[in-house]
Amino acid sequence: MDKLNEEWLRGKPNFYFRYKRQLVESMIEGSCINVGCGSHIIKDAVNIDEGLPFLPYPDNSFDTVICSDVLEHLGPHKQAIGELMRIARKKIIITVPAYRWLYGEYDSLLGHKRRYSANDFSGFRIIRLFWFLVPVLFIRKLFRLRHRQLPCFLDDLFFTLSKLHLPFGTTIVAEKYKVPEAEKRKHKVSLFVPVFNEEKILDRDIKSIDYIVNKIPMEYEIFIVNDSSRDKTAVIAEKLEAINRHVSLCNYEVGPTRRENLAQSFRKADGDIIVFVDGDLIGSLRFLSDLIDEVILGYDIVTGSRYVRGSKIKRKPFRLVISRIYNFFIRICFRTGVRDHMCGFKAFKRDVILKLVEEMGYDKSLRRGVFWDTELIVRARRHGYKIKEIPIWWRERKKTALNFKREKSAFAYMLCFMFGMTKAGKSE
Repeated sequence: MDKLNEEWLRGKPNFYFRYKRQLVESMIEGSCINVGCGSHIIKDAVNIDEGLPFLPYPDNSFDTVICSDVLEHLGPHKQAIGELMRIARKKIIITVPAYRWLYGEYDSLLGHKRRYSANDFSGFRIIRLFWFLVPVLFIRKLFRLRHRQLPCFLDDLFFTLSKLHLPFGTTIVAEKYKVPEAEKRKHKVSLFVPVFNEEKILDRDIKSIDYIVNKIPMEYEIFIVNDSSRDKTAVIAEKLEAINRHVSLCNYEVGPTRRENLAQSFRKADGDIIVFVDGDLIGSLRFLSDLIDEVILGYDIVTGSRYVRGSKIKRKPFRLVISRIYNFFIRICFRTGVRDHMCGFKAFKRDVILKLVEEMGYDKSLRRGVFWDTELIVRARRHGYKIKEIPIWWRERKKTALNFKREKSAFAYMLCFMFGMTKAGKSE
C-alpha cells in the first residue's frame, strides 16, 4: 500500500480496493502474478510492486498476469503492456483510473502521470467500475477537497453500489486473452481485398497488408478481388501477383457487385480462417491481429466495429447519423445485438462463411448491394453462430463508392428480406 493511502485508510482497505480485488480475483485463470500489489494484494498470486517495464520472468510464465494501478505511474504504457503480454500464458488484466478530465490534485500527490480512456486499450474487453464516484471526484477536484476515511455504513453502501456496472465509472478494468505463437502456427489465414478502380492506391495497400500480416506468426495468402474495375487495377494486380508468392488475383468481368464476387472468391481459400479488408484500408490494420486472434479463441465471426467502446471514427456528420440510424434499425428489427453491421473488416471460420455464402447465393440482379454485410450477420445470428465485435480506428475516405441513389434497390431488397420474400440465387 502506498504511503499516502496507508495514512489515509489507516491500514484498512476501503470499498474501492475490496470490490476491485473481489472482481479481479473472479477473473483469474490458472497461475497468477499481480504487478503492483499495494493495498490490492491478490490471494494465491505472486504479488510484486516493482519491475515494469522489464519483468524478471521468462515468456509465458503465468496463466494470468494482473497489473493493478501501475500504468498511471509510468506515463507511456505500450512497452509495459508488451512486457505483461510477454510473460502471460492466457490473459492479462489491467486496472487504471479513468477519465483524463478527472485528473486532480490527489492524482498528482499519488504520482499519477495521467488517467485513461477506453481508447487507450483497443483490443481489450473493458469493464467500468464505481459509476457513483464520477460526480464525487469531480466535485472534489473542483473544490480541491481532501480525501477522508468513510464511516463504516457509507463504506458498506458504496461496496454494494460497486456491484452495479454501468457504461461509465472512475476505474477501468481492461482484459485481454493471449493467443500463443505456437497456437497461431497451427492455422492459416486467407485474406481477401475487394477492389474497384483502385489503380492509384492498390500497390501501396497490398504492400501494407503484406507487411502487417507477415508479422503474424502463421501461414497466409492474399487474394486481390478485382470487382470489374475499368482502370488499370487489373494490370497492377497482375504485377503484384507476379512478384509476391503470397498474392493471387481473382478477376471478374461482371460488376461492380459490391460483395457478390467477393463472396464467391472465398471458395478459393486454403486457410481455415478467412478475412476480408476493404481495399482502401480505411479500417486501421493495427487491429488485424486482434481480428484473427478472436477467431482462434473460438468465435465464428469477428467484425470490426466503429460504434463499440474503444473505437475511433472520423466521418462526416450526415453519413454518421445515417449510419447510426441504419444500424439501430437493423439491431431492433432483426435482434442481432450487433452495433455495426456494414464494416468492411471481418474474419470468419472457413466452414462458417462458406456455409453462409452458399445459403445467401449469388444475387444476379445485384439488388442486394450494400445489404450483403447485414444479411450475412442476420443469417449468422439465426444459425446461432458466435459473433464478436472489436473496436477499430476508422477514417472515411474523401471519395466514396457509396451512392445513395444506386442503393435504393438495396433498401427494397432489405424490406423483402425482412418479410421473407427474397430467394437466394444460384451461386456462380
